[in-house]
Amino acid sequence: MARNSGSRPALAVVTLSAWVVAVALAQGLLGSDLGASVQRAGDAIELLLRGEGAAPKAPAPARTQEPDTLDPWDLVGV
Repeated sequence: MARNSGSRPALAVVTLSAWVVAVALAQGLLGSDLGASVQRAGDAIELLLRGEGAAPKAPAPARTQEPDTLDPWDLVGV
């Protein structure tokens, strides 16, 4: 049985409307979470670029001039 040619535009309108509603719901549900994360990341990058957000780095531990006390044969278990 052939489809009525008048139902094709109606089907396209219903499909498009369903897609728009799905996209709006996805943006509403996920957009708030993603938006907050993106905003925090943007703020952190901006502070780093200004030089205000960089935390002072801890000094590297001093290295001794002594050679390692571990000999290779100490690693081998018999």
